[in-house]
Amino acid sequence: MRSTKYHLFLLCALVIPQGLTLTLPPSTFSSFRSKTHLKSSTSLSPSSTRCIVDYHASRRKIHQSLSTPSSRKCLAELHKQNSLIPGSLALFVCTTTLLSIASLSSLPLKITLSLTLGGVASVWQLQVLHDCLHSTFSNSKSLNKNVLFYCSIFSFVGYYTYLRFGHLGHHQHVGSKIIGLREVFDSPEDTLLDADILFARHRQFIGGEEGPVWRGEVWSVSAYFRGMWGDTVLMNMAIYCVGFCLERLMLGLNDVVTVFLGRDVFFPNKEKGFHTERWKHATIALIFKVLAVKLWGCSSIISLFISEISWTLPFHPLAAVLYSNHGGKIRSNGECEPTGSCYFGRWYDWLSLNTNLHREHHDYVGVPFHLLGRVPGSREDFNDDWWWKVNWKSFKRERWYACNEFIGE
Repeated sequence: MRSTKYHLFLLCALVIPQGLTLTLPPSTFSSFRSKTHLKSSTSLSPSSTRCIVDYHASRRKIHQSLSTPSSRKCLAELHKQNSLIPGSLALFVCTTTLLSIASLSSLPLKITLSLTLGGVASVWQLQVLHDCLHSTFSNSKSLNKNVLFYCSIFSFVGYYTYLRFGHLGHHQHVGSKIIGLREVFDSPEDTLLDADILFARHRQFIGGEEGPVWRGEVWSVSAYFRGMWGDTVLMNMAIYCVGFCLERLMLGLNDVVTVFLGRDVFFPNKEKGFHTERWKHATIALIFKVLAVKLWGCSSIISLFISEISWTLPFHPLAAVLYSNHGGKIRSNGECEPTGSCYFGRWYDWLSLNTNLHREHHDYVGVPFHLLGRVPGSREDFNDDWWWKVNWKSFKRERWYACNEFIGE
């Protein structure tokens, strides 16, 4: 009976958020898109010195030059919308799904659902909280802030620290050749610069120096395990899974340490405000975990961990979202595509809650998640591969993060 309810919740979230979109004529951008297929070649060549911000600015200029007054008006309308209704529904469903799976008494069923539905729910949680950060969830700054803070505790480590301190910096610094893990951990700024490299380093090469550094030694889980890669794809996948899961467990332990020390030891140079907010969130999250263990046992924490980690692993369909967003895809003409999307049909858009439309998001940051499929240039090229081929290729060869080997200092 319970599993039936989970599937009903999932079905509602798949259909409703995508259905509650701004009603625009389907032909609004149709002729525009056919033109962009021919003209919007804005990849980075090996001699390019542009940064990724310029890459997306160039794409917007091309879109504008090809647009009509009607399409420009529709784009302006998209920027005025928010995702409050579909986002609230999706957040309710994903939170309910995560907690319902955590409350199951059967461990095999709990693990199975965490690997499947739990991973999908975790992606939805990330997407809605991501809209809160960009103020596209609602027009209320206070509501956006509180939803981001409190609704992110229903997880193992969650996405609050990454979103709150690292994601806006990602839009500013993505692809930088001078920002590495050491710069992220040692920076005195109240941001994490480009926090995406914390995940990307497990699979890709990045600029800057390795970190964190403690007592003169580099203590980087991602760099250590990435250095073990060889020529066998399956072995590379296995190494990645071990390293990524181990690092996630360490982050969970670090949250507990942060609660008792009152500061995050990984960021020794941050100001007091950073550590205070980290402590507040980690404390509330720990209280939730203690309650979960009290109500449902220790296996509830295992469930939250698996749900959060499963969609990032190569066996999961949604892992293609993570691997392709700044995968540094090399086109047939030798140019590099720093930001990518993956298009596997409408069902995949629904399953990922449009997180697969990553290039569209970087092009038009002010458009809420459920309307990204309507922006100019959306789905202007289609993947020849299936999701598992994208995942396979991500572990097949050396790749640089966001084409930063082609970008000047």
